[in-house]
Amino acid sequence: MNLVLITDIFGITSGLLEISKQLNAQIIDPYAGVEMHFNDEASAYAYFSENIGLDCYLEILSAKFESLNSATIAIGFSIGASVLWRYAAADTDGKLQRGYCFYGSQIRNYLQLVPNFPLQLILPKFEQHFSVAQLADDLAECKNLTIVKTGSLHGFMNRCSVNYDRQACQKQLQQLQAKYC
Repeated sequence: MNLVLITDIFGITSGLLEISKQLNAQIIDPYAGVEMHFNDEASAYAYFSENIGLDCYLEILSAKFESLNSATIAIGFSIGASVLWRYAAADTDGKLQRGYCFYGSQIRNYLQLVPNFPLQLILPKFEQHFSVAQLADDLAECKNLTIVKTGSLHGFMNRCSVNYDRQACQKQLQQLQAKYC
């Protein structure tokens, strides 16, 4: 079984490399494997928005998944979760077996999509630009979707985020390790 991590706007970081080692997972990122070393989230967001964008990242993800030849579990973080959500609705080839979307805030703009494989949406307790409770309500009846509400903030799995929560991150990693490692 393959595990694949789909990065957020920071791309590959030392923290994500640690997670990939713990889970024995491959990494898909928007920057072709180049570590960007952004100073902060605003810089990462500006660079991603100006140079990559959601649609291009979805194309990168789709191309990577086309080459899969074994059962795969995908784990997306933030924008990575949002592109995984979009891919999940388009995947009719069964490339993925299951997915986990950690705090994919752009999912709110694609509520009409329905994943074609089991997906778990891990929500933060709060988002600045929309109601997390409303998003959960809007998706409550969505086929193939399980919603988990956490007590942490957007970015709690990323050491580069001001919202990094070591305990919450370790808890999620332990749950994933118990299932797949």
